[in-house]
Amino acid sequence: MRRLVKWLLFGSSYTPLFIILLLRDIEVNRLYFPKGWGDVIILFSEFFKTPWFSYTLLVLVFLSNLTLILLLKDSRRVQPKIHVVRKAATRNSEALNYIVTYIIPFLSFDSSNTIDILSLLILLFVMAIIYVNSHLLYTNPMLSIIGYKIFKVQTDAQCSMVLISKKERMKPMKIKGVHLTDDIYLEV
Repeated sequence: MRRLVKWLLFGSSYTPLFIILLLRDIEVNRLYFPKGWGDVIILFSEFFKTPWFSYTLLVLVFLSNLTLILLLKDSRRVQPKIHVVRKAATRNSEALNYIVTYIIPFLSFDSSNTIDILSLLILLFVMAIIYVNSHLLYTNPMLSIIGYKIFKVQTDAQCSMVLISKKERMKPMKIKGVHLTDDIYLEV
């Protein structure tokens, strides 16, 4: 998997945080129903307190989630390998670790304060390096939101892998898995 794709997948894992930050940046006193296209353009340009910050987040949310959707869709075109699952344990709780970093911006984050933005960017940059270098693709909360479950699986070949699946439970059975990166597979 390309490094850029991993960075974009990291962005998608913070989609809930970015949406929360966007909501916090809305200029509530400027909300109104547009009467024509001219009003729509004015509304869109004055919608946020810090437009450059919010529009950057909007682009990041769009591109990163598009990458996630395309990855999941394109994986179905790859010839899967058959694996026989011997043991499986759920790993869904690992996505909850992201919640801690969601809380930090709420302590006193102000999108019009450059220091707050730089602090958040440094935090996200460090988290991104850890995410990309540690191959933590499966900890993405967006996978949980769209119905995927995470399992740590032991195969009949004594291989250990992380399996991303739509199944509620994983029991000894044959599965078709597409290799995403390192020991991470997507069941198709």
